[in-house]
Amino acid sequence: GAVGVSSPLPEEVALRPSRRGPRASRGGDHVYRVQLSWVGEDPRVELREQVPDATDLAGLTAAVAKLDAGRRTGAWTRPILEWIRDNPGVISTELAALLGREVAPMKADIRRLKALGLTESLRVGYRLSPRGAAYLESLD
Repeated sequence: GAVGVSSPLPEEVALRPSRRGPRASRGGDHVYRVQLSWVGEDPRVELREQVPDATDLAGLTAAVAKLDAGRRTGAWTRPILEWIRDNPGVISTELAALLGREVAPMKADIRRLKALGLTESLRVGYRLSPRGAAYLESLD
């Protein structure tokens, strides 16, 4: 699900004494209080289940083209999507090694695809979402 993060204003913290938690020392250390709250289901879950129609595919194709255009090395989205389609649930280090990439930047790229609803994370590895499978099929 989605979690909201908020931080009260410093004067709000000063007005509410706390019996637990760290206290600022006389040296002027900063004390931060972060408040978490449930804001609802992750919108990507619903998005990835939606099989795109022709209009959605056009928008999705434009969004993916923008991702590809932002990379000096050229198009990267299709090879990753095809590999995930053909190898669901395979650990990310194996995918990175196969593609000759570092793990952290590759995972960031997969998160970009996930934001478009094309992939979903598993306990280990990834798989294409129904939306991702339909998008990839539309390329052939």
